[in-house]
Amino acid sequence: MTTPEPPDGGGPYYHPPFDTQPGGAPTDVLGGMPPLAPLGRRLTARTLDIVIVIVITVPITLITYFADRHDSRLVSFVGSLAAMLVAFVYEGLMLTRSNGQTLGKKWLGLRVAMLANGSAPDSSPGWLRAAVWGLPGAVVCGCLWWIIDGVWVTWDQPYRQALHDKAAKTVVVEAR
Repeated sequence: MTTPEPPDGGGPYYHPPFDTQPGGAPTDVLGGMPPLAPLGRRLTARTLDIVIVIVITVPITLITYFADRHDSRLVSFVGSLAAMLVAFVYEGLMLTRSNGQTLGKKWLGLRVAMLANGSAPDSSPGWLRAAVWGLPGAVVCGCLWWIIDGVWVTWDQPYRQALHDKAAKTVVVEAR
């Protein structure tokens, strides 16, 4: 099988995305970067991160509840807004200040890497990734958005990117 030339000159991590080895096994689609994160570990890491966001959000919602027990819509709104903002700030800070790892990813040996060069996301891609993951809850029911975004990795090829990865041009890989 011949390898086509990359349209942009390639780079250290260029690899034709759908190239396969004999027998149909995929080749190293990331061209030397650590392997893509296994879906089970990635899902577990994200679940841990969501639990952390919920643990931080519950006290805020309880304070709102005890401040105004008569307005359930206000309590629901504040709880949803708090979860969305906590998710955004948590993800953004962890990715940009912790070598591309949230706590869930650290515990499971994963990290976020820039697709172009394998580095940890700096401020702009890290915060963009956080925004696409956490903020659409303001428009779409937060849980529904997280489900759509999360299951996207099951059919995305060749990099198994969620929508927030696509927006920031990142991938989730094993930490070495």
